[in-house]
Amino acid sequence: MAKTLLAVHAHPDDETITTGGTLARYSAEGVRTIVVTCTRGDLGEVRDPALLAGVSSVADLRDRELDAATARLGVSRVVRLGYSDSGMAGMPENHRPGAFFAADLAEAAARLVEVIQRERPQVMLAYDATGGYGHPDHVKAHQVAVAAFEASGAARPARLYFVRFPRSWSREFVQALREAGIDAPGSAAAGADAGPTVPDIGTDDGLVTTRIDVRPYVRTKRAALTCHKSQMPADHFLMRMPDALAKRLWAYEFFSREDTSAPAAATRTTAESPPATRRGGTGGEAPDPHCAADDAFGQRPPLHRANDTVSGAQSAVRRGGITSGDESAATPRSDSGDALEWLGRREGLESDLFAGLG
Repeated sequence: MAKTLLAVHAHPDDETITTGGTLARYSAEGVRTIVVTCTRGDLGEVRDPALLAGVSSVADLRDRELDAATARLGVSRVVRLGYSDSGMAGMPENHRPGAFFAADLAEAAARLVEVIQRERPQVMLAYDATGGYGHPDHVKAHQVAVAAFEASGAARPARLYFVRFPRSWSREFVQALREAGIDAPGSAAAGADAGPTVPDIGTDDGLVTTRIDVRPYVRTKRAALTCHKSQMPADHFLMRMPDALAKRLWAYEFFSREDTSAPAAATRTTAESPPATRRGGTGGEAPDPHCAADDAFGQRPPLHRANDTVSGAQSAVRRGGITSGDESAATPRSDSGDALEWLGRREGLESDLFAGLG
């Protein structure tokens, strides 16, 4: 049976930063890979004006960069939902006409359902409820992906995975960059600077169900990232990583399996909820976009029941990845000294998104 993987992302460059290794690996293994990008990233800052030569807009430039990056990753098809970038939390652009964050949820989900019904992917990748670091477009991409997954009928993918930034890995990522003399923000693992009021990002390590080994594809991921020159200039903290450090920090990409057939598939809002407020891009205090999205679009999809209080440790125990008697494994990591080693040797994690699907 032909295999198809569909990944939903917010902006051009997110596909490479968060799932570049996974896309490269499965593309190389003959899987049909589809990247859906919800916005054109038109509010992205372009520090080098020379990059805009020969293009009519920032959006057009980022379209070209996305095409080049996904070609490097071997992606089979790129789908653009066509929404405008919403900007950082608290910016007036959050609610401008055409902004993804302000889009009708049902209408946006319907666009994605069309892609699912045409491509019939067995596996779908999306962000978790925080969007990784709270960006309004990432939070909305999560909501749209979950709504489309549940509304896709007979074409519904067999598996839904959320991208996860294990907190211990995220903290080690930042620490390792800083020890290498690179000025990295607390949100560095997401490839973005969420501001000084966000000291770190990530979810409990115990929420991770799936660890994809992408070590042979780190070079490909880095090559794809260079295609996003407007967002990844030479002095960007990700671009300054020495090869050896990139190979270590990007050796694996992490996910949690969320489809209803997965063990303990109900969910996690308590464990992963971001702070009540975040510093917006304009420097003013803004409502957290996760909470704002709930207010704007009503209750969360069923995968995110607000009364779920399962901790990361409990979640991992239920999945069988660790045993309840193993306190060292059941306790979510809070230090960063050996996070990569710990995550690399944890037993019971899936290592293939398509395992058991035929």
